[in-house]
Amino acid sequence: MHLWTPYININAKNIKESAPLHYAALNNSKETAEAIVSNSSDIDLLDGIGSTALQIAADNNCKEALEILVTNGADINKKGNYGETAIFKTAIHNYYEIVEYLILKGAKIISKNEFQESRSLDIAIKNNYVETAKILISHGGSMKSRFKRSTPLHLALKHDRLEITQFLLNYGADIYAKDCGMSVLDLARKTSYQLSSQLVISHSNNNKGFFSRLCFSLLSYMQFGI
Repeated sequence: MHLWTPYININAKNIKESAPLHYAALNNSKETAEAIVSNSSDIDLLDGIGSTALQIAADNNCKEALEILVTNGADINKKGNYGETAIFKTAIHNYYEIVEYLILKGAKIISKNEFQESRSLDIAIKNNYVETAKILISHGGSMKSRFKRSTPLHLALKHDRLEITQFLLNYGADIYAKDCGMSVLDLARKTSYQLSSQLVISHSNNNKGFFSRLCFSLLSYMQFGI
């Protein structure tokens, strides 16, 4: 059903540089968004501050409108004027259901320039957004990426995020990675009063014990065949 005549520009912007689709996304109006995109609107049109309708929906937890936009071909990885993607906007607000939805629909976790993705993971860690952090990590969020020289595990210790620290360790985060010459393990020993730091120290001790047992087993096999 066409709601506009050929003489009406549905991409026209108001004085605030917003088009009808931007308002549909902001208000989570599924039906309006669907009607607009079905009438040949520019689905990735930028508003006055450089955001697409998809980014607006993501920023405001408007999942129904967001799904309509994605289904109709909105560019999931398009960056606004400030370099923010839709997944970045959802991650910094802990809208973890939308974060996972966007990832499953093709949103990039790691790109050639990892700043945006590592930044969203950093914010999730700092604010203890456990579910968002877990989703980003489990879907390939880089544990080696750095923002201001800190790895995600450094940040988890600096903010004493116990559950996120455990999750990072389970996914193989490097406790010897350094930030200004200080490894994660060094930081853990310096802040050993924290539960997250104690977890890293325990992890290090367990790994040493495992390595010692492995070396002993290999040596015994070579010497005695047992």
